[in-house]
Amino acid sequence: MQATPWFDPGATIFTIPLPDGSIPQPERLDCTVREGTQERPLQQRADADQLGSRVQAGSSVVPVVVVGPTGPGAEITCTGAYLANREVWLLPTLPSTSSTPLSVVIGGVGCLGVGLLVNPRARGSRR
Repeated sequence: MQATPWFDPGATIFTIPLPDGSIPQPERLDCTVREGTQERPLQQRADADQLGSRVQAGSSVVPVVVVGPTGPGAEITCTGAYLANREVWLLPTLPSTSSTPLSVVIGGVGCLGVGLLVNPRARGSRR
């Protein structure tokens, strides 16, 4: 995997819901992420109400496990028995671009504009 960009919440593992429509527990997927020599289990359940479902390969998929931000070269491994006859997808948690960097740029331009208005030399005043 590539490193997660600034202001990005990272990735989430999605899968097809169970036949009864419920979402499998993260433990059933038994996923871990390895970054360098450190390995951590992925056990944080994704909030399906907040993230919603997505369509992947013609099927509706739901969020199961939060991966979060990762560093460069991170590897995710899932070995749970649930995967014997099902697929999982690693998708961005928020598929749209974040508005935070744009807000920072607009705020910076606004501060420069206020600075030009306040600075007497910028208005052409000379003493």
